[in-house]
Amino acid sequence: MRVFPIGVGTAFARRFFNTNLIVEFDDSDFLLVDCGTTASRSLDTIGMSVLDVNNLFVSHLHADHIGGIEELALKAKLVRDAKVALYVQEQLVDGLWGSIRGGTEYTELGRMRLDDYFDVHTYRDGFTLGGIQFSSQPTRHVDGMLSFDLGFENLLLTSDTIFWQEYAVHRAKEFQIVVHDCSFNNAQRVHTYYQDLLAHRDLFNELYVIHYEDHIDRHRPTMLSAQIGVCRQYTDIVGGHSKG
Repeated sequence: MRVFPIGVGTAFARRFFNTNLIVEFDDSDFLLVDCGTTASRSLDTIGMSVLDVNNLFVSHLHADHIGGIEELALKAKLVRDAKVALYVQEQLVDGLWGSIRGGTEYTELGRMRLDDYFDVHTYRDGFTLGGIQFSSQPTRHVDGMLSFDLGFENLLLTSDTIFWQEYAVHRAKEFQIVVHDCSFNNAQRVHTYYQDLLAHRDLFNELYVIHYEDHIDRHRPTMLSAQIGVCRQYTDIVGGHSKG
């Protein structure tokens, strides 16, 4: 198995693209974890395309996580006449369709629905794909907005979340490797501030940060000195090393 980010930045990143990841579970197939506004360009950079995506997981409905889904859906349907397998928590389905409906409902093929583009797999707390059991639990991102993490084998992707000590103790502790949302801007009240991770480093086993701002370089030595890895774009978290 390989897990590597095709983007590691914030919604407004200029250097690193949106935080979206690939979970490659065999030589021929993978799960795309979120498909943000920059996903198509990020895939193009490494010689891939949204046309290569057969499986998609959606963590929540901000544009840096779903802004590329319209292109993915239209190209899959109109270019290769295929449906992408969509893994989405049951409470997110209606909101997801509402978010992409404006650009996908009416086409030259007629009026479309979400399940015309996707094989929709809704779940309550997990799903199985490629022989791997994935678990997914709520995080705390924006008040009133649903957001879900993704755990599998020995790794947890927190997706967007504030720091939440109970979550770290009872959820993250289940996993050897935690890839945690992180902001270096204290004004960000909907992401985890890096000082909270430094103060609670002992709650995690192997810890990496992702979804960070473009000025990460000034903070990198601080994180590494605390044995917190900084995810790098296009560099394996599993199947290689992303620290540094």
